[in-house]
Amino acid sequence: MNDQRVLGQFETLKNSGTVQLSTNRGKLIFLFLLTLVFTLFGLGMMFASYGQAATVAGMFGSGSFWIGLLVVVFFGILGIPSLFSQIVQKRQLTLDKQGFRYGKPHSAGTDPELEIRWDEVEGMGLARVSRSTMVAMKLTSEGYERYESQLTGSTRQLAKANQRMMGEGMIALPATIGGGPKELVTLLGLAHGQYGPPEVREGYARAQAEAHADAEAVTHDPRAERPRTADPQE
Repeated sequence: MNDQRVLGQFETLKNSGTVQLSTNRGKLIFLFLLTLVFTLFGLGMMFASYGQAATVAGMFGSGSFWIGLLVVVFFGILGIPSLFSQIVQKRQLTLDKQGFRYGKPHSAGTDPELEIRWDEVEGMGLARVSRSTMVAMKLTSEGYERYESQLTGSTRQLAKANQRMMGEGMIALPATIGGGPKELVTLLGLAHGQYGPPEVREGYARAQAEAHADAEAVTHDPRAERPRTADPQE
């Protein structure tokens, strides 16, 4: 993770009021190919269960058939079109002092730009989903309802699938934004601490003060200032 880049982006946000990050097309192509492999694997499981079953009813009674079907639905029907659309036209994450927006700028209709306010965020962290690390974010009940009202078509189905895997009120931001999920969650955490609800800002300010006090204590520690003496020569 590039700490200096994250701190620079945070300073830009504080000074100019906004900072923009774009998706990485190289990462998107890699994820698209990986999703294609998973889809073929799911199809293989379905065809294998069909070949092993004596009847159609026996195929539907096979656990591997339903696992394969789930893989095909999630990766093939939901994942492939979404990733292909992002490869063709990059998405953008825009942070400001009120919240953030993600999607195709100024888009509407079937693929609108989604907006989340800082006071709608309860917490965030990294989550591992299908070998891909994403930024997982917990929204308030009101925040998730407003987020869900902005979804249309395949984005709604994908959001439901993410929520089933990660939990109620959870949303995920792709690993392809900016410098990667670790940098993104750090930047979002700094912005949330600076512009979130009062209790979050107080906790962030308290943590900053404690870190500053610890740094001052180390700086003025006599043991840290004591010069080293050379070992005696025999």
